[in-house]
Amino acid sequence: MREIVAKTYQINARNETKEIFRRYGCGGMLGVWGRILALYVKSPAYRRFVRGMRGGGIIPENLEEYFGYGMFVGRK
Repeated sequence: MREIVAKTYQINARNETKEIFRRYGCGGMLGVWGRILALYVKSPAYRRFVRGMRGGGIIPENLEEYFGYGMFVGRK
């Protein structure tokens, strides 16, 4: 490939959340939260996973720096 152009863009988590809510609407988001709650109630393994996340360990402090997207264009 010749003339490769690569650009990366950061995602603003707050704006992304608003867009997801706008895309799926109130009913869709309530359905997602309902399924999460049901999974939490029914699954001891999921409860352990959630408690482990809250205690730290698998979520880095600078998590927002990992979100983004790239656009890569090239020409033969």
